[in-house]
Amino acid sequence: MLPHEIITYAKMNERAQNLKAFFKVINIIINPSSTLARYIKELESTQTLQITYPTRDSFPLDARIRIAHACYVVSAIDRVRERYQLTKELNGGVKELLRRIAKNQMDLNDSGLSKAKNALWELEVFRYFQDRDLEVRFDEPDIIVDLSVVNPAFGDYAVACKNITSIENVENQLSSACEQLANKFGIAAFNFTNYLAESSPRNLSSHFEGVDYLSSNLKVLISRFEKLFCKKLEDGRLDGLMLSATAFFSVDGASTEMDSITHTCFFFRPNIQPEPAKERFRMFSMLMEGQNVFAH
Repeated sequence: MLPHEIITYAKMNERAQNLKAFFKVINIIINPSSTLARYIKELESTQTLQITYPTRDSFPLDARIRIAHACYVVSAIDRVRERYQLTKELNGGVKELLRRIAKNQMDLNDSGLSKAKNALWELEVFRYFQDRDLEVRFDEPDIIVDLSVVNPAFGDYAVACKNITSIENVENQLSSACEQLANKFGIAAFNFTNYLAESSPRNLSSHFEGVDYLSSNLKVLISRFEKLFCKKLEDGRLDGLMLSATAFFSVDGASTEMDSITHTCFFFRPNIQPEPAKERFRMFSMLMEGQNVFAH
């Protein structure tokens, strides 16, 4: 979702209807047993729930979490729909991701593997770069960013997207990303949303507390795997890493029922990396202005 976006109950239902119409236009069938179909029903029922539970405190927490998950997924797709309305064009890679999301399961509370969750992460990364007005396309390994806007010598910059569902598979996923980046310049993009889902608190005193929670957890993960990350960087297997996580919280005193908060940071070590990799990542990080970049 967009930063600081507040979605009303009326807008939730509207987005659900828009999404169904959009999928018909682009000829993608939503599997009735998919998580996306369930999320659409959740959003269609929100105005009824508002009548049943007229106050924030009376609204069951589990129902608020389900609706927050639905908003998160449907809003990501809605931004694709809005762009399609403007351009009347749909990238073939984006359409394939939407097809996977419409077909498969993707419970955001479940740490199991999911083609739909992997597709959602790729879509989020794609939109992340588009929001920074970068030329981006779907191509091997997953996404290509055109860095020629900052330096014509750099050109294509590869991004290997990995959805981390368990802390035990970080090393394997990193090795897989490095294999995908062989003979290419680029980064690995890790999503830790599923890993943090089970341990994240549900009630916070402020939005800043949510950002602090995600930031501190990503720092802990970086510390745990720093030696592994640095080895790959030193060997020139990749230029850096993008680490991101989203969590869903109920914030005390907020006008909203439930909030989703996303935190993203970038990791590299210029003191040990080959000079060309340092320069490429420096240029890349300039385009990510406003994000945390951890470097020693």
